[in-house]
Amino acid sequence: MWLNALAGGGAERNLLALSGDLAARGHAVELVLAERRGALLGSVPDAVPCRALPRAGAVATARALARCGAGALRWGWRNRLARSLVALVAWLRRERPDALVTTLPKNALLALFARELADVPTRIVVREANTFSSEAARGDRRDPRSLIDLARRWYPRADALVAVSEGVRRDLVDTLGLAPERVTRVYNGLDSDAVAARAAAPLDDPWAAPGVPPLLLAVGRLSHQKDFETLLRAFAALRRARPARLLVAGEGPLRGRLEGLARELALGDDDLRLPGFLDPYPWMGRAAALVLSSRWEGFPNVLLEALACGCPVVSSDCPHGPAEILAGGRYGRLVPPGDVAALRDALAATLDRPPARSALRARAREFSRDRATAGYLAAIAPPTPSSSSP
Repeated sequence: MWLNALAGGGAERNLLALSGDLAARGHAVELVLAERRGALLGSVPDAVPCRALPRAGAVATARALARCGAGALRWGWRNRLARSLVALVAWLRRERPDALVTTLPKNALLALFARELADVPTRIVVREANTFSSEAARGDRRDPRSLIDLARRWYPRADALVAVSEGVRRDLVDTLGLAPERVTRVYNGLDSDAVAARAAAPLDDPWAAPGVPPLLLAVGRLSHQKDFETLLRAFAALRRARPARLLVAGEGPLRGRLEGLARELALGDDDLRLPGFLDPYPWMGRAAALVLSSRWEGFPNVLLEALACGCPVVSSDCPHGPAEILAGGRYGRLVPPGDVAALRDALAATLDRPPARSALRARAREFSRDRATAGYLAAIAPPTPSSSSP
């Protein structure tokens, strides 16, 4: 497995879970990082060794990138991650794994560059976790086309391309001009029983006490993608009509902007909390609703986790993932992205008429980790029988 670092995002969490599941099935798995940092370092499965690669100097990195073409050199020169390319090439030559699984576009491109330079038969399995067109536009504001053009050239060289939802699959095919049969959809999996058990853990907090106003919960990075500005405006409108509280769990670059908006909307400490990272599951077990207000997604695991806790869901009908998880609105209310009034009304309706929690839990169980692991094993398996070492 190859990752930049172990930040607290869904892509990293899912790859960690996959590495543990593959190791539990008897496969030799190693986690290779560009940097040993991130909130998930303590979550690496015991059976999975983890190593961080050294970074090369600018001259050595430029020479390696140049061998992959002028486009790779221009793109890599702006990305700190590229400093790991030389070491990743050396690791591939030394270890010669049967397969290398990675996620997120920058990691995927470095893996494909490294395999080319190492000249080894390692299979490259690229997991696309988000809407590629949106991620490219946000991830390289100066020249989003450079990332798309580079991926158009290099992604077809992957041995397997896995998209985490049907919407992500279609976007990847359309954006990169790939043959539809080259991209397989594998939904993320969830251990519903484990999540439900964590949701039942004690929670000693005044906001979780009996008789307090209903709690709305949002979980995610404080970033443009998550559009918590729309959520705060919708919540403020709801709060003017009825008692409620909002807890937004996560950290990110827009904290200051959200705190300023909260003051502008007159949301006090008894209305809104922005506590940073915390264990969301005990809150899901007690929340009146989980709210997702994103502009775009790939496959938002937080919706599945909420369903596993029996927590009602209100979500933006953004591209992509929520409509697939919620079956077009059958298991949670969907509203247009960025629509403050629609989100306010959906929250009010959910508080007034919550769905049956048993039906939500049953829906979550349809997305099992065993099914997800089987999908990745089909992508990882080499064309001829041999032991697998992702």
